[in-house]
Amino acid sequence: MSKISINIDYKTLMKLIGDNTEAHVEIQNSIVANFAKSKLKTLLNSESMQKRISDAEEIILTAIKIEAEKNMGRWSRDGWQKSFELNKDVKDYISAFMHRENEALISEFSTKTRDYIRKSISEWGEYYENKIDESLDEKINTEFEARVQEEVIKRINSLKS
Repeated sequence: MSKISINIDYKTLMKLIGDNTEAHVEIQNSIVANFAKSKLKTLLNSESMQKRISDAEEIILTAIKIEAEKNMGRWSRDGWQKSFELNKDVKDYISAFMHRENEALISEFSTKTRDYIRKSISEWGEYYENKIDESLDEKINTEFEARVQEEVIKRINSLKS
């Protein structure tokens, strides 16, 4: 594929494009992209710009460190080991948060355990109630049959005599 280059002025270009805003936007984007590729890339990769970026990063990181130390704690160094000590307010906040979360977990666990125990007791109660009912029914039926049979035998014997 060969590349064609046309040099026309802005007025002629606008006549060619007409009311086609899509083509207009595409041409503008192409111009900006070519400009950025040729000019900005060189500028951003230059040693002076890299130094400015590095300086800006250092300033930002220092500002973050100062704000973090002011609001959250301070950095300390023990030999080669570096650590961050939280200030009392942050520790208290974390402690209160953890306490609330633990209380919520304990409460939820207690509720679920209580519900489980109640359900188990209810289920076992129903089971044993059914077993007792079955046993009583069986005993009553056996006793009833025995009494009926005894009564029948008495009546048969009284008829015989």
